[in-house]
Amino acid sequence: LLSYPIVKPVDTVIARATLEFLIYVITFGILLFLATYFNMIDGVARIDYLLLSLLLCVFSGFGMGLIAAALTSLYSWVEKIIPVVSRALFLTSGIFFSLSMLPMVARDILWYNPILQMTEMARHGVFLNYPVTFCAIVVALGLLALRMAEQSPRARIRGAGS
Repeated sequence: LLSYPIVKPVDTVIARATLEFLIYVITFGILLFLATYFNMIDGVARIDYLLLSLLLCVFSGFGMGLIAAALTSLYSWVEKIIPVVSRALFLTSGIFFSLSMLPMVARDILWYNPILQMTEMARHGVFLNYPVTFCAIVVALGLLALRMAEQSPRARIRGAGS
């Protein structure tokens, strides 16, 4: 695909983000329907917070994907770092535990994980002291990093120097 002049590297990231978004939304919708149908939950108390947390996850993931694409095209050692950082963020994201289960010392440290905040927002419908601009900043940084990587002579992505 990247051999066609009209296709840019950012197009592949957008396509992948769209595919992941659709897969997760459909899966989440099915699981939510089944949980409601079998009376495992009463329903969604605050749909607006749930949808906002989903959008924050999508745009944060898109921005981080752009940054990762740009950095890995410039520096090969970044490919080894990204899985380590991703694993750490995943394990501290609140998927396996609720923030209220942890002591205050752990809460204060883990609260800096943006994925944990989005998980807590989706879980409880509460959005405390977390700026929405985080996602806009990450997407802007990702687009800037990808553009800089495209123009770098060391980049391993098509579009370098254009």
